[in-house]
Amino acid sequence: MSKSTLSILTSILLGGALALPAIGDTVMPSQHRFPHTPGFAMRFANRFAEPVAKSQSGKTTNAKTQKPVRVDSGSYTIVDHPDADAGWGTRLVGINESGTGAGYYLNKNDGAFHAFLRIGNDFPVDIQVGSNDTFGLLLNDKNETFGSYIDSGTGLEKPWVRTKDGTVTPIEVPDGTGGGIGQFINNNGVLVGVYLDGNGTYHCFSRTRNGIITELPDAPNSGSGDGQGSQCIGNNNLGDIGDIAGGAIDGNNHAIGFIRHVEDGGYEEFEAPKAGSGEGQGTIAAEIDEHGRTYGQFVDRHDVMHGFIRNRNGKFTIVDAPDAGTGPGQGTVAVEHCEGGWCVGEYVDSNDVNHGYYCTDYCKKPGEIVEFDPPGAGDIGTYVVISSNKAHQITGTFKDDGAIRHGFVRDPN
Repeated sequence: MSKSTLSILTSILLGGALALPAIGDTVMPSQHRFPHTPGFAMRFANRFAEPVAKSQSGKTTNAKTQKPVRVDSGSYTIVDHPDADAGWGTRLVGINESGTGAGYYLNKNDGAFHAFLRIGNDFPVDIQVGSNDTFGLLLNDKNETFGSYIDSGTGLEKPWVRTKDGTVTPIEVPDGTGGGIGQFINNNGVLVGVYLDGNGTYHCFSRTRNGIITELPDAPNSGSGDGQGSQCIGNNNLGDIGDIAGGAIDGNNHAIGFIRHVEDGGYEEFEAPKAGSGEGQGTIAAEIDEHGRTYGQFVDRHDVMHGFIRNRNGKFTIVDAPDAGTGPGQGTVAVEHCEGGWCVGEYVDSNDVNHGYYCTDYCKKPGEIVEFDPPGAGDIGTYVVISSNKAHQITGTFKDDGAIRHGFVRDPN
């Protein structure tokens, strides 16, 4: 199954819904606009977010075009929606076993964001909730997909889901007075995600294929303050809802990874070795497979990111891309997804530039990690590398020299 989840703990709490950008603005819709955990060096509270050029001494860096960091034997298909605004572009987020892709773009005709499905070589299937800005995120192997939209009446970001027959349904979580977002949809059609209550605290929800919404209990160490709580990020196919991977943000704004087990609804919390114990540090689980392996990220005491794979017995494999930076906010963003031992993710180098990577055999040997950038990647690099399939196709997004976004599909040969 293709990958997907929320993540990337940003360093600034966006706090509440933000004003919509003016038409033609090329700022990334903060997800887009959904507020995230405060003080985190982790880039994991919003995996669907987008990196920006770092400033040094008050000036924005102007790095030269990035060359691929290592000879890459893969071939690339660049994905640009035909109706995308030429000043903004297209983002491709997910791919499933049939090669169908999901993403979104800024429409050149109405100035709004539209989600889309890319099915083969056919014209993309457009998805929009009313006339609202609509973002497409991930999908399962049955072409059921989900995303978020900005409610024009309230300014809040809210989830939506599209069934395989094409029905698009906005989702209202009863206690989600601060908005919400979907994180992952399994092959049973069960969507898991997070919502914000009136205090700005995160809680988990699930929605079944027939529309039943359940607000899930919080993980034991979840805090109750603004930007704290429980974040459910990925669910597998066991049972109906599946086991769920995620993270609890405690009262000290420290992250603790968890698994919510499908058989009894109980939480198993854990921390990766060498995870930092301070604010903005800790462990987040992004995904869990049917064998009980969890994948994700931890931030150490120096605010450097590392990926991890944890087996069902609690044994960790720490994953560091060879050219990952070692400064605060740098490192290996996460292990995002694995298929048969083939795992993908992204990393930030010592120049604060993003790149993709993949590994074989569950990243057990550093020499099995291959780094890549699509041709044409500019000074921001390659990002949102969170989805792949059993054919080892990898999707993601990059910005070119003109800061225009392009989706890509990387084939292994």
